Amino acid sequence: MWTTFAATVGGSAAGLTGLTFIVVAFRFDIVATSQEYRNRAAQTVSLFLTTTVTASLVTLPQPT
Repeated sequence: MWTTFAATVGGSAAGLTGLTFIVVAFRFDIVATSQEYRNRAAQTVSLFLTTTVTASLVTLPQPT
């Protein structure tokens, strides 16, 4: 029951993490010069990665 939900949430968080990396790469000149943008990007990536790791731990096979 929770496995499907966790896989869906983990997949979306992983996709959003990748999109955040792409946005930072495209606008690197602006992000590199602003401390606020760097902090915001780091916080966003860490939150999405936390969600991805948590969802992957939920979807691991567990003994019955």
